[in-house]
Amino acid sequence: MNLQKSFFERIRQKHQSEDENLARELTKLLNLSEASAYRRINGQTPLTFDELQQLTNYYRISIDEFFAFAELEGKPHLAFSWQSGFDQEHAYRGFLTWLLNDLEQTHDQKTRIIFHAKDFPVFFNFVFPEIGEFKSFFWQKTLMRVEGFKYKKYACEHLPSDNLDLGQRIFRRYSELDSMELWNDEVLTSILKQISYCHEVGYMSTKQDTIILLQKLKELVCLWRDMAEEGKKHVPARPGEGGGKFELYQNEIILGDNSILLEQGHDRRIYLSQNIIQGLITTDRQFVENSWQMKTNLFKNSMLLSNSAERERMKYFSGLISRIESVGNALHLKVD
Repeated sequence: MNLQKSFFERIRQKHQSEDENLARELTKLLNLSEASAYRRINGQTPLTFDELQQLTNYYRISIDEFFAFAELEGKPHLAFSWQSGFDQEHAYRGFLTWLLNDLEQTHDQKTRIIFHAKDFPVFFNFVFPEIGEFKSFFWQKTLMRVEGFKYKKYACEHLPSDNLDLGQRIFRRYSELDSMELWNDEVLTSILKQISYCHEVGYMSTKQDTIILLQKLKELVCLWRDMAEEGKKHVPARPGEGGGKFELYQNEIILGDNSILLEQGHDRRIYLSQNIIQGLITTDRQFVENSWQMKTNLFKNSMLLSNSAERERMKYFSGLISRIESVGNALHLKVD
């Protein structure tokens, strides 16, 4: 019966309910006497499947989350949800749709993002169409090996709009939310290697396509710099949009893990990246609290770049621009 007691403990934490209030809710919801409600809360009377379904629907707790409190072979067993059901050809669009839908569910609540970037921050994939379509092209051609991309080359002149709208809506929603973010010098490493690879193996239609991508990366770094200086997020070419707080920290030593902790009032959940474009989500209290503690400790030992530390901020972003220019030089391209 420990599992059932843990389930009601989760309800108390999520809704800040005292036993007395919780019992009153159960009497109405399940048509029980007050004594019967207390027996279920205390684990003396097992819940029926119908009662469990009513409670999980009413308190917005998944069945998986109910069983997350179970123990498997004496070890904690956590429940994760993830986006699934997409074939290879539609997996990338499915990932974007899943991410957008989850972000839009936070629309009416005060929400904060706590983000540790191991490489290129996912929310910025679609700030500029050229970068967004390159990321889409690279993932589908080289990582997912979608058949329709077998002989396809990347070209800035022919940017399909299939994923651009989804991606830009993701960025606009992200730009409305307050965030604390921890980056290091490696945030551009992966995308610069991807651009270099595609250029060298002939996946670019022309040299100019590579030059444009590197130029857009420089523009993006300038956007990051301006956002960090003001401590506020911007949406290029859309005045008045965005406005979420941008609290950016730098840590030269510790690599992040691309995990995202989302706070909504008293609720928190963790997003973990899996297989490049798959996401795992858990609301397990112990796991989330442990992650929260680790993240806040890292922030305490990192340099705040937003609204202060002008010298360190300019040094950081100048270093990122230098890395872009170095890649251009290595490829014998002139990047303005």
